[in-house]
Amino acid sequence: MSIITANEAEQEAIVTAAKLIMAAVTTAPKARGISTIQSALIQGEEKEHLAQAMDNHGLQKASGDI
Repeated sequence: MSIITANEAEQEAIVTAAKLIMAAVTTAPKARGISTIQSALIQGEEKEHLAQAMDNHGLQKASGDI
C-alpha cells in the first residue's frame, strides 16, 4: 500500500470535483435537447500558459491597447 500525502489527496479531490462538475454540465437539461456547452480541465504547463495569456490580455485591455 502506498502513502498519500495530504497535498496529493487535496489535488486528487480537486480533479475529481472538477470532473464531476464537467459531467453535471454535460448531462444537465438542455433547451431543445441540444448541448451548446463544452468544458475542459486544464492542468500543469497548459494551465500556466493560459493564465499568463489571460494576464497579458487583461493588462492590454486596461491600458487601452485593445
